[in-house]
Formats: sequence, C-alpha cells, structure tokens
Amino acid sequence: MKITAIDRKALQYLRGVIDSALDELSNEQGWGIKLQLGNGSYSGSNGHFKLNISAIDESGTVVTEEAEDFKSQRGHGAAGKPVGLADIPPAERTSLYAMDKAFRHASLLKSSSQQILLVALARFTSDRGTAYPSQERLAETLGRSNSWVSKQIGRLGHLGCIKVIKKPTRGRNTEYLLILDDDTHHR
Repeated sequence: MKITAIDRKALQYLRGVIDSALDELSNEQGWGIKLQLGNGSYSGSNGHFKLNISAIDESGTVVTEEAEDFKSQRGHGAAGKPVGLADIPPAERTSLYAMDKAFRHASLLKSSSQQILLVALARFTSDRGTAYPSQERLAETLGRSNSWVSKQIGRLGHLGCIKVIKKPTRGRNTEYLLILDDDTHHR
C-alpha cells in the first residue's frame, strides 16, 4: 500500500503493521516487555505515535499504567488485598452503577461533549438516584468552562437524558435526575 497522505486511514494501517513488528521484535529479543503504539496524531504530511513500553509480570500479564493506577487507587485495599464491590460504601456503589449505565447510554449520543458530561453527572449520583454537583464542580472536573457545562446540560435535558428536578437555591446546587432506562435511545 502506497501512502500518499498522512491521515487517519494511513495511521490506522501503519498502527497494525508497526504493532506486529514491535511484537516480533520484543519476542525475538526476549526482553520481557510489551512494546505497543499509543495515541497518534497527524497533520497532512506528518504523523506521530506515542510508544508504550510495559513490563510483563511472572504470570505473563502485561502491566499497564492503567492497571497500576487502578491497584494503587481503588483495586486493592490495605496490604494489597483486593477490594470487591461489597467493600465499597453503598453511596459509591450507586455512583458506580450509574456510571456503568451512563457509559452504555453515552455510546448512543452523537456528541462526545454530551457523552463526557453524562458520565460525569453519573459519577456524582447519590444513593437517592440524583446528582447535584455544581456547574463549577463539573467544569473543574472536566477541565471545561461553566458556560460549556451549562450548554451541555441543556442539550442533555432536551434529549431526555437528564431532568432538572430542583433548581438551585441559596446554599444548594441544582439537582439532576439521570434518565438511563434500558429502552431509552438518545440520538
């Protein structure tokens, strides 16, 4: 295949070829590591890939950065003991359940902005099934502006993904109900 422009299609093709070559190189050399391309970018005549290098543990499992972060933050408790769902406080379990449903519903939304905000709102879901983060908190969490958050909340409301059930009052934030029924499709 002759590559005439560095675009998305070219990078996808090259990713497959380069990842195969990196696997062969790692195996031939017996380094005990996994070489894999990470994020890529392009601009017409130039392209770049990040190279991820991960150790392989005694069991043959590739030790990724994400797995290490998970173990250090939530996956394991004191003394390296695994933490199960039952070990997570009920309020956080509600949030995890809501996030799971939000992730599934987010894929039905066309806008990545709406997808991100829906999952962020689910992160703040209480055991009553509502979320009440301030728009400032959402903006800070997502690295966006308050006006961006306000605009996306309006769009999610228009699509029927969320419902504003309590307007802000002095000392209280707006309360949102996430509508994540299994038979609801938001496009």
